[in-house]
Amino acid sequence: MIFRRRLLKLNNIFILYSFIFCLLMRAKWTTININNDLIHIFITRSFYYDYITINETKYEKSLIVIFNAEKKIPISRLRNGAVCIIYNPNGVRTWRRAYIEGIIGERPDFECKISVYRLFCPQLPINKNDNIEDIDVAIRLTLNAKPFHIKMQRADNKPKKFIACPSRLFAFDQWHLFITTMELYRLHRVDLVIVYIQSVEAQVYNLIKVYEKSGLVQIRPSLEMPSTNTELDYNPNSETSWQNQLTNFQDCLYEFKESAEFIAFPDWDDFFFTSNYNIPYYPILQKFAEQNPKVNTFIIDRYMGYHESLDEMNIKGHKIKEFWKKRN
Repeated sequence: MIFRRRLLKLNNIFILYSFIFCLLMRAKWTTININNDLIHIFITRSFYYDYITINETKYEKSLIVIFNAEKKIPISRLRNGAVCIIYNPNGVRTWRRAYIEGIIGERPDFECKISVYRLFCPQLPINKNDNIEDIDVAIRLTLNAKPFHIKMQRADNKPKKFIACPSRLFAFDQWHLFITTMELYRLHRVDLVIVYIQSVEAQVYNLIKVYEKSGLVQIRPSLEMPSTNTELDYNPNSETSWQNQLTNFQDCLYEFKESAEFIAFPDWDDFFFTSNYNIPYYPILQKFAEQNPKVNTFIIDRYMGYHESLDEMNIKGHKIKEFWKKRN
């Protein structure tokens, strides 16, 4: 799926094993009490925008918070009394109304127990030169809930034409597939690839770091909600759509929403081809967007193809270390 920006008016833990590298983003966990019903909330990330467009309206000085919550709470309760609170250095509080929308799975018929929500607070009392990371901000999700503090970060604001946010890497050892995908992105002038890592083979992680050093890749930890000492009788990570996959996509979308013209959300084995490798993706997509001005997302036609498996590569004696020897 590809998203077009201009038309959409709308404590890291690092563990290195001998073979597997794990990189996880721990969600901030809290609970709220609604009519004696304890609801678990998992905050993923919070982005601040100088300007953001939502539903064809442009807002300034705005906050977006992506969070997971138990689906058993009706969204109407979340919307009742939700606010953002800014504390100045003297402790004086300024309140702004917050708007909460369900993104994934808030409907009663959704099969998972955890849903994904977006909180939006516009017109915050923040000065242009303020250090966003140092601002004391809290959110309250319902009328009678206690506010809890969050950390904001500034959303990306460097203009980009096309970025890719592929699915997270989990127990990933397909180095040959990674190279093929990355070199196709390079040939077609992709500005940036955001690599979400849950677990990868150590040599693949070293390969990713090479692309990161070139500026083509930025590494992000995959979301991991706490699964112990939460008073839940289930693992919340197993009760989200695709094990937090779509939450990672939302994280990438809102980080680059106002800076990228197009954002793609492919799998790693989705290869984007044009008629000529010298043709960047961007002008093709831009032409399509101009021909379809009311379309803000679209799906490219997919066709079955063949790529050698890692076992086949090994049988033929193709090893990653030999690949790097030839390059160097």
